Amino acid sequence: GSLTVNCSAGRFTVPIRIRVYGFAIPRRQSVPFVTHVYGPWGWSENIRKWFGDMSYEDFIHRWRPKIFALLARYRVSPITPMYMEMRWDEKDNRVVITNADEFLRLTNYYLSLGCGMYGMGVPFFFNRDAFLGAKKSAPEYLERITAAYKTAAEFLRENNLPTHWEVYCADEVVVHKHSRPIDFDLLNSVFDAIHAGDPAIKIYATEVPSPLIHTRNEITWCMNVSSLDEDVLREEKAKGCEVWWYNGYRLPRPAAHISAPGIAHRAMFWIMYKYDIDGYFIWTVNRWTSNPWEQPNRSRRAKAGQHYWLYPNPDGTVSPSLRLVMFRDGAEDYEYMAALDRLADQLDRRGKRAAAARCRKALHMALSVVLAYDNAICISYDQLRRARELLARTLQVEGDQKP
Repeated sequence: GSLTVNCSAGRFTVPIRIRVYGFAIPRRQSVPFVTHVYGPWGWSENIRKWFGDMSYEDFIHRWRPKIFALLARYRVSPITPMYMEMRWDEKDNRVVITNADEFLRLTNYYLSLGCGMYGMGVPFFFNRDAFLGAKKSAPEYLERITAAYKTAAEFLRENNLPTHWEVYCADEVVVHKHSRPIDFDLLNSVFDAIHAGDPAIKIYATEVPSPLIHTRNEITWCMNVSSLDEDVLREEKAKGCEVWWYNGYRLPRPAAHISAPGIAHRAMFWIMYKYDIDGYFIWTVNRWTSNPWEQPNRSRRAKAGQHYWLYPNPDGTVSPSLRLVMFRDGAEDYEYMAALDRLADQLDRRGKRAAAARCRKALHMALSVVLAYDNAICISYDQLRRARELLARTLQVEGDQKP
């Protein structure tokens, strides 16, 4: 068939050929692809007018679920579905979750969309002066932190919710250590107190690994795409740590902004697969501090499109960006690679060594074709298309192997 497109450069008819293969990829992304959605208190006054009066309750229970239903179509999940409301029961000396039913309703709704769940929902952030009525200087401060995370872990397990828990409670403290006072001794004690709540908890730090941050248990380091160091990555992987990356605005690494090649956004997931990056975190998709239709960058230092993946419309609707579409295609590419890797393992277990070897060879060839130069600006769409077709054909042919 064909597709006719009208644009400022004229009218074009593009030939289209569709191939249908007999396999499926999981609805939920196998590697976390997550973000935050900002509420109206972070938008410009003009943007707020387009959406009318919106209370915090409206945002949490009505508006944001619609936005994540949209984002789920692009394989994006909330890093935390919603926060638990907690209070300290002085009589029984325990933490009480006061919005348990609503938390379960919304969390299960997000999971039904195909979203993942990676945060616990405990409303703790290190820069606040107190937690559950205990000030930072009080001896019960750390005890209540442990109690809160223990209560949350028990609640999530009792309700059969996912147990991949990344706790993000301090923002870029190493990056900003010279510009604001930070008590690293207390911060590391807080990390240990959080870990004491449940052994499955991991501290999530948007930092390049630093000895200033340490804890008795695991840390997941989330490094900016632009500053990822392969030697550091290997060191952390050798320790058994997860390594995520986030944002990313500088070429030749995949660069998530308007002036970057469209293919760079899709290449993000190929490089993630090659280096075994454990997740991708977009800080936010709707930081509408100004009108992104008129001012594509929030400040002179920001790249055009930075933190603008969704665009607000005067009628109160929201439009996805083409960059988000490219990200979705890259996320699907990742699932092809992950599926082929799983198929190779299955064939090995069934004694079909030659078929497993063909799967791994196809995967290696696809990665080599796309990442021949290992940076985004040298990747062509034709290379990527041929690599994805190779993955699909191999999944189809080798997946039809009889037991």
